[in-house]
Amino acid sequence: KLIQIFLETGEQKVADIEKAQLAGKYVLISELSHALKGSAGQIGATTLMELCDQMSRSGPADLKKDGEASVRRLREEFEKVRRELKTNAKEMRRAISK
Repeated sequence: KLIQIFLETGEQKVADIEKAQLAGKYVLISELSHALKGSAGQIGATTLMELCDQMSRSGPADLKKDGEASVRRLREEFEKVRRELKTNAKEMRRAISK
């Protein structure tokens, strides 16, 4: 259940971060990244958590300069975590059904 919630809310947070970056809303990026950091930590996605931490602590000037690349890395890492979680969930269901 926790994984499903993370996947649903995490996708929305990443999409909102992408929109905020395009709109130049750098304070919002920091706030959303902080929220995603906590969720990532709860499921053990440490690389994603660290990326979120960096973004949440970055100031507007840094996010303006490096935000596009940072948001792209965040999306890539989120997708990697999503794939791993889905693969692990399938393997667990197979093991349980045996």
